[in-house]
Amino acid sequence: MSNQNEGVFSGVVFVNSDLSLEERVTALEKQLTDLQAAMSCDLSVANANILQVQAAIDANEQAFAKAVKDVLAKDFATGGTLKKLLA
Repeated sequence: MSNQNEGVFSGVVFVNSDLSLEERVTALEKQLTDLQAAMSCDLSVANANILQVQAAIDANEQAFAKAVKDVLAKDFATGGTLKKLLA
C-alpha cells in the first residue's frame, strides 16, 4: 500500500473483485495493518515532538526562575529599588 510510508489514508480501499471472499478479506486485513502501522508511526513522531516541546518549556521555566532569583538577590544585596518597595 503506497499510503503506508506517507501515513495518509485516502479513504479508498482497493480490493480486486476477481479474488475470492477469503482473499479479499485477507487483502483488507493487510491494508488495515498497514494503515495501523502508519498511524502508529505518526503517533510516535507526534509524541516525540510533544516531549521535545515540554523539555524546552521546562528548561525555559528554570532559566526564568534563576534569572528572577539572581535579579532579586542582586537588588537586595545592593539596597535597590525592589528592596525599598518591599520594605
